[in-house]
Amino acid sequence: YFVTESSEHFAEYVPWFIKDGRDDLIEKFGVPLDEYPMRCIEQIERWKGEAERYKSAEAIEVSESHEYASEIMNAVWTGEPGVIYGNVRNRGLITSLPEGCAVEVPCLVDASGIQPTHIGDLPVQLTALIRTNVNVQEL
Repeated sequence: YFVTESSEHFAEYVPWFIKDGRDDLIEKFGVPLDEYPMRCIEQIERWKGEAERYKSAEAIEVSESHEYASEIMNAVWTGEPGVIYGNVRNRGLITSLPEGCAVEVPCLVDASGIQPTHIGDLPVQLTALIRTNVNVQEL
């Protein structure tokens, strides 16, 4: 089993890594609290550069992004199979979690669309950790 979120993003879901007044934990576990704002600043700068290129006569190179949308569209349109990790309703996919909660599972994508894969039971430790978030979904 693996965490699909980056380490710093996963740290937002559990109470043990980012605690008020516990900068030592943030340093010990290397949680980069400014990673997302810094990524946004860098992205805005890239967009500004792209906007300038679009205004000029310079040829624009078009390439596939690494976003799921382009992978899904390509697989559906061409029939070329692919795999994404998607958030879907739990319909018996992870049997140790409640029916209907949101789960992230490997999904096969092809001309027939998106098919989430069956995982079965998770180890009790993972189920307990994930339940802390599912409990909020069920409110």
